[in-house]
Amino acid sequence: MTILPVVIAILFMLLFSMLSMAMIARGFLSGIEASKREAEEHQLKMKQWVKTYIYNVSLCGTLNLVVKGLRGQPVSRQELDVKGPVKVLVVNEGGEAVNLEHITVEALGSIVYEAELNVRLPPGGWVVYAPRDLNLPDDYDTLREVLDMIILFGGRETFNVTVFQPPPLTYVEVGEAGECYEP
Repeated sequence: MTILPVVIAILFMLLFSMLSMAMIARGFLSGIEASKREAEEHQLKMKQWVKTYIYNVSLCGTLNLVVKGLRGQPVSRQELDVKGPVKVLVVNEGGEAVNLEHITVEALGSIVYEAELNVRLPPGGWVVYAPRDLNLPDDYDTLREVLDMIILFGGRETFNVTVFQPPPLTYVEVGEAGECYEP
């Protein structure tokens, strides 16, 4: 008789965790769908769109959580920790190739990094920097406080769209054997 309440409590906790994961996955996917819809609407207006994402999560770990949530599979505590190193991902989200010729990084009102570039980004192409490569702190919270902007120049255009969020999961590649590759 005393084991029945324990079993019911465990089943309730399992059900609650599965519902929570499904809600998280749905919210995440609706955000991705909204971003994709918005990008498609603006693609005709903007020939080139270079965006800089600054994030500290594992995209492969996040994809694993989403897939397991959608399948209704249990998720371990270790899988819930999707933290990763801080990355600065520069992505061409436009419909044409972009040649990046110069980068300027401003933090705390001063230029902390400036360099000539010779980077060609095809549509969907990307390049990754570690914060220390741009003379920025490696700590994500500190970076959010001190970074003013990252400005990229190329082809007579200036790109300064910098967001503190992970990029869409479309940049994750999954191999034939199920191995996951991310920028």
